[in-house]
Order: sequence, then C-alpha cells, then structure tokens
Amino acid sequence: MMGRHIPSVLAAIILIVSPVILTAQETAPPGGELQQKFERAREMIKGSNFGAAKGLMDEVLASNPNSGEALFYKALATIGTTDKVRVAEK
Repeated sequence: MMGRHIPSVLAAIILIVSPVILTAQETAPPGGELQQKFERAREMIKGSNFGAAKGLMDEVLASNPNSGEALFYKALATIGTTDKVRVAEK
C-alpha cells in the first residue's frame, strides 16, 4: 500500500528541490576560479596574512554561502588572527 505512493513523494521532493539546486548552480563561480581562491587563501594563511585570507573567503561566501571549504579556510584565518592577537598581548 505504501509502495504506491513512493514515486509521487519522490516526484514532489524533486519538484520542490529543483529550483534551489538550479539557483545554487547559477550563483556558484566556475570551479577553476573558486579553486584558485582556495589555493590563494591557503597560501595567505601559510604566510600569516590572516586578514586577507578571511576577506577572500568572505567574498566567496557572499556568492556561495554554503561552501564548506570557504567556511573552513575562514575559520583557519580567524583562529590565526586570534592566536596572533594573543601572542601580541603577551
């Protein structure tokens, strides 16, 4: 009895989610450009340029707010900034 409703439920889910997926694809920058920004942020963090890395990731997050990599690098930059302030205070 429940098996008859599964295709209808799946179709409804696809119809509900499809506009969200299409919008996300339209707003996401091209993969190569995005990957280059992540690489630049990583290099900035290695060079202790935490503010610039955080700003770059804020730029990525403005157009792609659910980017896990951008959130990760922004968190690393924030931690680096916090540690830098602690060392300066001592």
